[in-house]
Amino acid sequence: MSSTILDQEIAAALQRARTRSDSLAESTEELGRVLVLGGPRPGEPSMQRAIDAVRVHREQAEADRGLLAELLAVAPRLESEIRALRAEHVVLEELAVQAGGERDPDELRECATALVDAVRAHRKRFLSAIMEAYGTDIGGTD
Repeated sequence: MSSTILDQEIAAALQRARTRSDSLAESTEELGRVLVLGGPRPGEPSMQRAIDAVRVHREQAEADRGLLAELLAVAPRLESEIRALRAEHVVLEELAVQAGGERDPDELRECATALVDAVRAHRKRFLSAIMEAYGTDIGGTD
């Protein structure tokens, strides 16, 4: 397969991932900015947006025609990585629930920091899986 076609396939997959996870990225980065400024405080709107975005990301990624199903179809050899991404979704939702609970300000900050860090790491692994799937299984070169 030519590198132009491969580049187009990778670009299309990355665009789908970005479109589907823009809300997740934006909301967690917003929460990260609030953390830098000394927050969040109870009832912080950015916290609720991040919590909602985690739920939506999981629903979309794990849907029958979601990006994880697409990756598995394109790169069946990535089954263990995809299983790990699904497991991370469970952890992200658990962190979101903890962050959304009644907490004193220090605990709330700790929960928010854990959530932001976990989402950043997850997004990095998710994008790496896309690159691995399309870079190798569609005939890409090493």
